[in-house]
Amino acid sequence: MSTKLYDRKTAAFAAFVIQAMPEGLTEEIMDGWMQNPQALKRLLAGLGPSVAGFLKLTPTLVPATATKSTEDCFRAPMWKYRDSRFATWLKKAQPRRAAQLVTVIRPEKPWTFIEFAQAVLGVATSDVKGLGNLLIQRDHTLTLTQAERLAERTEAGEATGLNTDGYANFFFVETGDKCAPVEIGLVNNSALRDWRAGLDSLVSYARHSVGYRFLLCNADTSKL
Repeated sequence: MSTKLYDRKTAAFAAFVIQAMPEGLTEEIMDGWMQNPQALKRLLAGLGPSVAGFLKLTPTLVPATATKSTEDCFRAPMWKYRDSRFATWLKKAQPRRAAQLVTVIRPEKPWTFIEFAQAVLGVATSDVKGLGNLLIQRDHTLTLTQAERLAERTEAGEATGLNTDGYANFFFVETGDKCAPVEIGLVNNSALRDWRAGLDSLVSYARHSVGYRFLLCNADTSKL
């Protein structure tokens, strides 16, 4: 096994990173990173420069989540609006997930959901079925449970990178539909501090402004 050698600048940077560790980094959190080295690698890749018009913001490790009924998601008092389409567009249950890295992405130019999916996947196709299957295969989707957890942590004061100014935080979510396997979930916090959860279509022609953000699961952000 070869030994990787580091120059003085790299060693100094590594020491600076250790000094900059945030307060509250518990043994449990550190164990989670050590048990998921690929997620840690993606986190460090996020320190690189942004390209392709997307600015990488806060990467957050979301702890493992258990299977949860879709009907039970977004039912806590903090949620003032819950989209009724959750019952018809999505699976009956949100699957369990191991701990995963979720990176908040802020586009630097107007974009559509299809364009964002193409940028993430590095493909030119606009076929909804093909894009959806690739997003699932490459583990870029979130469950409602994961999005719910991130919003709850944001509400509790944690700096997750989620918008809290009324602009939505979008994410890819699996539907269970073979023809349209992925749609768009969203959570947002209005100026009145009311959290809302909803759905949109991957094929929506709406062009979103730079104020919106996207929650991307297990992304190789060095490609964005």
